[in-house]
Amino acid sequence: MRYRKAPLTSDIHYLLGSTLRDSENDRVGRVIGLNQYHAQPILEVLWAESGRVERVEISVEQLEGLMELARARGQAAAQPRSGAKSSAGKATVEESGELLRRA
Repeated sequence: MRYRKAPLTSDIHYLLGSTLRDSENDRVGRVIGLNQYHAQPILEVLWAESGRVERVEISVEQLEGLMELARARGQAAAQPRSGAKSSAGKATVEESGELLRRA
């Protein structure tokens, strides 16, 4: 087994609970875990349609992109709200046919 050489991602709590859309298979799931100790990171996703957990291998670059967005949303949601409505919980990102958003 080859272990990942890239530095481990911190603050994964921002990613946990996020919604992933798999447009290729027309399904939606929630991120419930992340394994970073392999050559490529593995997301553990609970798919709504089947109720099963699937391990989804992603690239280090994809994980970094997802984490960047998840951190930004998490930090925006933590800021005190004024009278204006915040769109922090509604941000979406599409990359390689996958949509990630915080529910």
